[in-house]
Amino acid sequence: MLPAFALPLFVAASLTASHGAAHAAGDAVVDPQHTAHVVLEARGARAQRMLAELLVDADAIDLLSADAHTLHFAVAHTGEAHDLIVRLGHTGRIQTIVLQRAPHGAPAVGTLSWLALAIGDREAVRTATVRNDGVVLLELDDGSRIPLTDEAGDDYVGC
Repeated sequence: MLPAFALPLFVAASLTASHGAAHAAGDAVVDPQHTAHVVLEARGARAQRMLAELLVDADAIDLLSADAHTLHFAVAHTGEAHDLIVRLGHTGRIQTIVLQRAPHGAPAVGTLSWLALAIGDREAVRTATVRNDGVVLLELDDGSRIPLTDEAGDDYVGC
């Protein structure tokens, strides 16, 4: 399997021609009208798996904004800056992800880079919810929950 950040080259080269078939199957999709900015788009279970892979493979991750419907991350990998937009269903289930080049190339600082350790070898991020106190809670495929807080990060980096 190719690393998540290697997928844009593979996806752009092989899936653009079969956009309708890939979309119907819920696989990764490149939108031909937005190829200048959109690097990767995935839906359903594929989006849940890709989200885990992208977060694990990132060199730096920051959460820029979150609400009940959308999470917006800044991610950096091998010196390239990307925006990762995660759209949620009404129960917090991951519906779609869109990875796009960051418009201004501003790199992520890395406040959530410990997520790679927290996700580990789990295969998918199933849901995300924003608690009343504003903390985002990710639920993984094995049922474990990861709050996106400094304290949770300290548990993984040993601070």
